[in-house]
Amino acid sequence: MTDIPPELLKSLFDDLEEAVFITDIEGSVLQMNETASYLVRIPRIAAAGKPLNRLLPPDIAAVLVDQGTKALATGIPVYMKRKSIILPGWGFRYFDMRILPYRRVSVDPKIVYLFRDITSWEHRETATEQAREIAEAEAEARRKFLARMSHEIRTPMNGIMGMTDLALQADPPGVVGEYLEVIKNASESLLTIINDILDFTKLESERMELERLTFSLRDHIEESLVLLRTGAEEKGITLTSEIDSDIPEYIVGDPTRIRQIIINLVGNSVKFTDKGGITVKLSCPPQNLENDQTEVVLEYSVIDTGIGIERDKLESLFEPFTQSNAEISRKYGGTGLGLAISRTLAKLMGGDLKAESTPDKGSIFRFTIRVGIGESPDEEHTAKTKSQETKWPAGKTPPSWNGIKILLAEDNRVNRLVAENLLKRVGFNVISCLDGNEALYAWKRNAPAAILMDLQMPVMDGIAATRKIRDLERQSGMKRTPIVALTAHVMEEERSMAMESGMDGWISKPLRPNELYMELERLLPPMVSTNNVNQ
Repeated sequence: MTDIPPELLKSLFDDLEEAVFITDIEGSVLQMNETASYLVRIPRIAAAGKPLNRLLPPDIAAVLVDQGTKALATGIPVYMKRKSIILPGWGFRYFDMRILPYRRVSVDPKIVYLFRDITSWEHRETATEQAREIAEAEAEARRKFLARMSHEIRTPMNGIMGMTDLALQADPPGVVGEYLEVIKNASESLLTIINDILDFTKLESERMELERLTFSLRDHIEESLVLLRTGAEEKGITLTSEIDSDIPEYIVGDPTRIRQIIINLVGNSVKFTDKGGITVKLSCPPQNLENDQTEVVLEYSVIDTGIGIERDKLESLFEPFTQSNAEISRKYGGTGLGLAISRTLAKLMGGDLKAESTPDKGSIFRFTIRVGIGESPDEEHTAKTKSQETKWPAGKTPPSWNGIKILLAEDNRVNRLVAENLLKRVGFNVISCLDGNEALYAWKRNAPAAILMDLQMPVMDGIAATRKIRDLERQSGMKRTPIVALTAHVMEEERSMAMESGMDGWISKPLRPNELYMELERLLPPMVSTNNVNQ
């Protein structure tokens, strides 16, 4: 093998980006390269023979010599990651260090110290971490602000919608009834916007959690479309569904979020279609139906004969707060969040949402999701699910809790009036109080069959009051009283806090009679059934 010229080795040694110090066993410098000389700001001739603690800070030099002695004794290199050193003239510097022992029979042992300067990389990492923390703090502040605004908006909305419902139930004269219907419809539209903003905030801050429930796929799609058929019929357009015969009967997924996508897409089609019809197709690619498979990909297609969209504007539809053009925005309204939310939900469920369209001919929106294949639930589970999902369809009358005592803790006067009227209509004997402290006293004194507890109240909030009630029940061996959160808070954190405190259910404001009665029936079976209660 050809010998390498010494001048080449010296050049390579000096050109290394790593600072190299070679010392004897005592830690005195025998040689160092140009990078090391530049680092310690001492010429190599002046550094020769000096101990490391004269070139480097004594504390780090002591550690290096100690580790070098150990490496020499064992023959195993030592690695020291991300060590920070204060160097004169440089300030804080960060290094990755290697300590290599050199042992030969014919020569004195030596130790090689290699310093790789990672200060720039460390600063970039720190800046990236700080930027991430700032971004997370901003997202959290935005989430809390929107959650707070949602609460502040929902509280008066509950009063508006609740009192409007009560006024409509009083059978007002013609024109007054029409005005009240307009107020009710406008309130529903405003509530939809609020819900869109909250969902978008959850998705943006990665706080959206998906459920995994077993449910009937065919029942689910029909129940979703029932909510939209009235609007389609009013416009004189058809709304039909086509479901492939080979799809699984039961699947495991999040029925609420799947329904949300369907309602968003079909609702848009109803809005933008003035003649013809809308078809919702549900299919399952054959390759997903192997016998031993536990998951499948489902494809939903929403096909309409509406106004259509220009090809170059299709992708922008899925951007938040975006619509295809200003004229459509003015004519049809909307926040521009529905499709952005739907696509993100589809991706969370392992799929995607795409669109194709021809102006004046219609559009097709297709979304895919990955779900589990479910087993047929037993009859008891099916009956319970049906009871929870469809017990109170529009136009049906709820049963009566004739004379049963229920405690209502609500500090807002209008919201309290709305809840009292809804409860009295189905036979409850309502005991009202204004804060958690009063609720605790009223519970002890009246022994109600159930409690509706607002979360945010003065003196003592609903969470604290619930914890005290649960503690007293455990201490005295009393029967557990069902407690339902009654709140304008809709974020998952608040729901989790409520459940952890010992609450049994959750009803969000604005109060809807159907949801209220469904939750009460689940926790407190009615005494008798009646047909003379107007919803």
